[in-house]
Amino acid sequence: ASGSVTPDGRFVAAFDHETGESALYPLHGGSPRPIPGLARGEIPVQWHPDGRHLFVQEESDGRARRSVSIARLDTRTGARRPWVRFDMADPAGVSFFAAVRITPDGRYWTASYFRTLSDLYVVEGVR
Repeated sequence: ASGSVTPDGRFVAAFDHETGESALYPLHGGSPRPIPGLARGEIPVQWHPDGRHLFVQEESDGRARRSVSIARLDTRTGARRPWVRFDMADPAGVSFFAAVRITPDGRYWTASYFRTLSDLYVVEGVR
């Protein structure tokens, strides 16, 4: 469902919303390959220009997805290192982060999220 094409144009790292798993899918046919070190529920976001490292959105820490953590994953060894973590200053009404995007050079990022707010009115003396 979401994915990022490798810099050499041979594969797409994609997340399957039905299974909760990601894999490398060959663009010219063939079977998908697992991505070393990528955990179930993690989402491939963007390839680093070196073609070896993949920025991944880590699974939520159970706080209703009111924060987002991105790690830089070495797709050959499975080693990872934290890249950025963002916690909402005002999490009121935030249900989850919808999309994270990273510039091709890996210097900047942006995220969108869903927020639902409503008004509560107290009415007294109604008969």
